[in-house]
Amino acid sequence: MLGPKEYTMKIINRLFCATAAVACASATVLVAASPANAHDAGVTAEEVAAILRENPEIVMEAMQLAQQKQREMETQALAARVAPVASTIFAGDKQVAFVGPEDGTAIIEFFDYNCGFCKRFSAETAKPLVAEGKTKIFLVHTPILGEGSVRMAELAAAANLQGKFAPAHNFLIENGAKTAAEADALIPQLIAAAGLDKRKFDKALADGSAKAQADHNAALAEKAGVAGTPMVYANGQAIPGAIPLGPLKQILGS
Repeated sequence: MLGPKEYTMKIINRLFCATAAVACASATVLVAASPANAHDAGVTAEEVAAILRENPEIVMEAMQLAQQKQREMETQALAARVAPVASTIFAGDKQVAFVGPEDGTAIIEFFDYNCGFCKRFSAETAKPLVAEGKTKIFLVHTPILGEGSVRMAELAAAANLQGKFAPAHNFLIENGAKTAAEADALIPQLIAAAGLDKRKFDKALADGSAKAQADHNAALAEKAGVAGTPMVYANGQAIPGAIPLGPLKQILGS
């Protein structure tokens, strides 16, 4: 049987989890919310109130636990939503580019070329991971930061249509463009850096094929419920933010 203090903690934790609240509640409200349970456990309302007065840190502990559980629930819900999209990508969606070996362990990154955390993830996690030769990363354009991001996704798609996604991606992720005009100003450098055929590149932009591919990626991100970048999907887990290399390798079991 739980002791009075442990049971008080349980009552508070249930209250916070049930309401998804993180604001502190008074002892009176907490006790009133579950008098029958307190009675069933052999703990009186007065004892619960006294415990809270003597141990106010219990409320903070309960809040932290509730916040942690809420984050876990949100992450699990996101993973469930991403899973069918991931299955489509892993099955061979040719409109989603990847870097790394063809037979590598597949993961997904939803990203935006103007996202600072995406740039960090690329430099500190993605590139070292791919260099090890065991992982391939599908890169889903998720242009949430404005017209510059949308246009850069189209430029990357035009390069992908030539089979030159990796060098184009490396160039674009190291640069930025707030507007479509700024993105277009990068085209001469992009063509040189990625070794692109300018005629084919211009045609892909003009005939809409690059835009169609970029839009397809954005639609996948929307279907997956991705609202922020970067977001990594690895080993069935949805991981928001620029996860460092070590923790990601642990998730991958390598």
